[in-house]
This record gives sequence, C-alpha cells and structure tokens, in this order.
Amino acid sequence: MEDAAHPDRTGIPFGTWQIRFIDWFRDLGFLQKSGVEARAARDVAAFVKAPIR
Repeated sequence: MEDAAHPDRTGIPFGTWQIRFIDWFRDLGFLQKSGVEARAARDVAAFVKAPIR
C-alpha cells in the first residue's frame, strides 16, 4: 500500500525511523554545542519545580 501517508519503504518496516530520531534528538537540544542547556533539561527542571497535584 503506497500513498502520501504510507510511502514505499522498499520492504523495510519503519524505514525512516533514523531520520525521525535525529529530528527528535535535535528538537530536544541534544545536538547543541557543549554547555548549552538542552530543552529536555529545561523541561525536567520545570517538571520538578511544579507543585504536586
């Protein structure tokens, strides 16, 4: 089945997961220069500071 939502991956299931993983890793800030606070670290810090519900 090939269409816009299900492109042909030449028989390899989840054939582009590596690209999506790198995009996700970059979005979280893990590919920044050393010493720059990552978005993931800011998210964790905000979670820890939040009051208990």
